[in-house]
Amino acid sequence: MRNNIKFYFTIFHDLTAVISCFYLALAYRLGVNSEIFTSFNIEFIIYFICNLISFAYFGLYKAIWKYTSLDELISIIKTISVAIISFTVILFVITRMGNYPRSSLLVNWFLLISYICFSRLVSRIYHEKILGRKHRAQETIHAIIVGNSKYVKNYLRNIKIGRA
Repeated sequence: MRNNIKFYFTIFHDLTAVISCFYLALAYRLGVNSEIFTSFNIEFIIYFICNLISFAYFGLYKAIWKYTSLDELISIIKTISVAIISFTVILFVITRMGNYPRSSLLVNWFLLISYICFSRLVSRIYHEKILGRKHRAQETIHAIIVGNSKYVKNYLRNIKIGRA
């Protein structure tokens, strides 16, 4: 049950990021007024669906936040890039991007990547530094590890952060 809650929290967090970054990008480009919340309903629905499909297709929720690595951050960048490109193509086909500001696509891309990557990075730091101290305070066993391969280095790094 605990893993289910974390899974749904992750989805809720990312969808909140999608919603807020869409409107923040528009507000940055057009200024803050109530018109941006009513004028871009079709665009928002298309954008939201493109992100949902992209997140599901690239398996963004298979990784665990406390084990976030550079591979996951690259996967986030790919996922968001595909979502923004597909949104742009679909919006161009449907509305020829008539009144949608094109510069907000780049702002949206940057905001969404920053928001999602930063939250995962904070989670990783929390699990390594805050929770890692609790594990290191327990009794330790001394061992000698011999070797110089990438597997030994990876194992030593995992020991240091308390995952081995």
